[in-house]
Order: sequence, then C-alpha cells, then structure tokens
Amino acid sequence: MAVFTYLCRMTKILFICLGNICRSPMAEAMFSHLAAEVGRSDEFEVASAAVSEEEWGNPIYPPAAAVLRRHGIPYDAVIIKGYAGTGKTSVLAALVKVLPKIGLKSVLLAPTGRAAKVLSNYSEHAAFTIHKKIYRQKSATANGLGNFALDNNKHERTLFIVDEASMIANNLSENSIFGSGRLLDDLFEYVYSGEMCKLILVGDTAQLPPVGLTISPALDPKVIGEMGFSASQFELKQVVRQSGDSGILHNATLLRQSLAENLQGYPRLEVSGFAD
Repeated sequence: MAVFTYLCRMTKILFICLGNICRSPMAEAMFSHLAAEVGRSDEFEVASAAVSEEEWGNPIYPPAAAVLRRHGIPYDAVIIKGYAGTGKTSVLAALVKVLPKIGLKSVLLAPTGRAAKVLSNYSEHAAFTIHKKIYRQKSATANGLGNFALDNNKHERTLFIVDEASMIANNLSENSIFGSGRLLDDLFEYVYSGEMCKLILVGDTAQLPPVGLTISPALDPKVIGEMGFSASQFELKQVVRQSGDSGILHNATLLRQSLAENLQGYPRLEVSGFAD
C-alpha cells in the first residue's frame, strides 16, 4: 500500500510515436534528463510507447541515440540503485520474464559465483560470473595458469543484466590476467560490441565499494561518462520488505541519514515501541 500511495503522488508522462524507436524514446530521455538536472526525478514516472507493433523489440534508432549521446543525454546503459528491501530483486525477476514477449533475450551476470547463484535462484534463469562470460583463455602455462582475452560477443538483441554491480572495480591491476585489467571497461566493451545489445547495472550504494575505492564506479554515471558512454539512473527509495512501523527499518534509516550527513560520534538507536 505504501508503494501504491507513493506512485499515485507521481506525475505519469507517456510519450507516444508510431514505432517507439526515435521520437518518443528521445522525448523520454530528454524529459528524464531535464528532470534529473533540477533534482525532480522522483516526481515523475516517464515512459515511451508505440501505436504500432512494427518495431516491437527493436532498440532506439542509431542516429537518434547518437544525437542524445552528442548532447550528453543518457541512453546507453541503465543503472538501478536501491537499498536492501526496495524491490530490486522483484524488478529483475519480472523483467527477465517479460523480455521474451517483446522479442528480446537476456543474459544475467554477477561479479562472484555466489552472487550469480543467488541471482539464478530468484530469477529462475541461468546466471554467470562476469569473468566466465566475457573472457576466454588465450594462453596457459605448465601450472595451469595463463592469460584471458576479451571474448567476442556473439549475442544479438540481448539485454545484459548485472546484479551486485557495486562490487565491480575499474582500477588497473598490473598483475591481472584478465583482459585490459579494468573489469568495468571490459564489460562495456564486450556488451556493446554485440549487435543491438544493452546493459543494466543493478546495485546497492550502501554496500562497500571495491577495495581501495570510496565509490562504486559501476553505479556512478560520471565514471561511465568518462568511459565514453552514458547512463540513465533510477533509484528505488521505498523499502517494501519491512512494514512502515518496523524498528529495523526505522533504525537503518537513521543510520543511513547519519552517514549521509557525516555526523560524528556513535549513532543513536531507538529500540522501544516497535514489535520487532
């Protein structure tokens, strides 16, 4: 009910054209970009649609995407951020199920084997580690080690969905045996070398960033922009895993606010008056 009430307070805008591959997606991207610039993204739910089935499943028209990119309007990748319990899992599971109905395929990826297994379980779809998917062994030594080169992306019309993206680093490792040594760079290069392939990065900014970094580069549109790509970002803010009167949720929110405001000293927790 809390999520429904929140959505009802948002202004819903739908841009429509014949095939939804040029005019309406450009209008959607431009409006979302302008709303983000003035800090009002959370006031609008913006989408685009077609009145014809002729272009179902096709991506935005390349010249249209080029114009958006030239003006710094994100449309290459999508970043979905949200704290634990905001519905990221449910969104991904629903997305994987609906994509085949519009003629698109999906590949699920995660930084670690454990994260890939969790992703596979809740999506009921095969998932792989990023390294296993995008690299191939180029050489091997007597001890079984060797170097791995970036593989060829032979997928077409495929959406690559990466969960737990906050763990993806992009700092150059001199001793790395994988690709360029920059995992995020290699991931983008692999995905966008495929025909009509796109990337969705999903993660929690409250989780620890990669070792030695203060931010998670895969969840930062500025970092992605410096790589020569653009990214739209969406943040799920409404926690739906716990009820609104949950003591766990209340204190977790207080703690996050304290960290965001750089408050000094020990956080103050409130433990009375809650059922949990």
